[in-house]
Amino acid sequence: MPSSDSEPEEDVHLQRCPCTPNALVQSEQGSIRSIHAPPRKVLMLCGDYMEDYKAAVPLNALCTLGITVDCAVPGKSPGDSCLTAVHDFLGFELYTELTGHRFMITADFAAASADPSCYDALVIPGGRFTEQLSADAAIVDLVVAFAALRRPLVLTCHSQLLLAAAGGLRGGVRCTAFFSLRYVVEMAGGTWVDPEPFGLCVADGHVLSAIGWPAHAQILAKLLDSMGARVVIDAGRGGGQRILVLCALANQTVFEYAFYAAKGGARMLGPSALVARGAADVVVVGVGVPVEAGGIGGERGCCSMAFGGW
Repeated sequence: MPSSDSEPEEDVHLQRCPCTPNALVQSEQGSIRSIHAPPRKVLMLCGDYMEDYKAAVPLNALCTLGITVDCAVPGKSPGDSCLTAVHDFLGFELYTELTGHRFMITADFAAASADPSCYDALVIPGGRFTEQLSADAAIVDLVVAFAALRRPLVLTCHSQLLLAAAGGLRGGVRCTAFFSLRYVVEMAGGTWVDPEPFGLCVADGHVLSAIGWPAHAQILAKLLDSMGARVVIDAGRGGGQRILVLCALANQTVFEYAFYAAKGGARMLGPSALVARGAADVVVVGVGVPVEAGGIGGERGCCSMAFGGW
């Protein structure tokens, strides 16, 4: 786990999956699950101190499915980087902000915002960077344009601030977010939905909102559906494919989320329960983490960093 006083890693290791226009992802051993989608293009708004998971997981999940993702922010050029933050609950009243990674910018903001209609969706990760962006007229205008086009808007944690600034919640749009944004949502004309469970994605037309990364499975599945993706599951080898993910304490599970996002969830079990409860398509086992260990064991999660908020 990164610490708040550590130096960020220099390599942009969260962006290794290529963004190519391939339209098919398929198993080599007789397809158990195929995901078919026409070529799509998504714009991701970035900034320093955007939350690590909320940027990296959508990026890699969408790139894995052949969807092009342009990462842009005013004031930075392609090849520049943003510093991410990891928000983790360490026993204090609020999450602790830890140093994340360097996240590469891949597109020029002015060029990307010149014609929003060339994008199929807008993804705005959570994090306190959205507070600054909500006062940036160019950013707000871009969100207004996407709302007018009724293209999917993916909002997590605090990024709902941008939709509020753009007037996109007026008329009672149903929306969820981090708890502190409830009155912001309501004063902006939206209808607040409690983020219970944390894995909930609230979809109201083109607006897809969630409290944070625990909802990545739902929010990415709904995003893919809104962009015309089609998930095909066949009988295959006995009716299902299972994936075993071994996790250690403080292990980052960024890429695991990408693989089960379209499925919509996974069972998280302790090692002793694996044999008896191994019927899920994705099984996550916490290595060295007791099932009975308070808030980080058993059904609600196995790893303090990866699943501590569940």
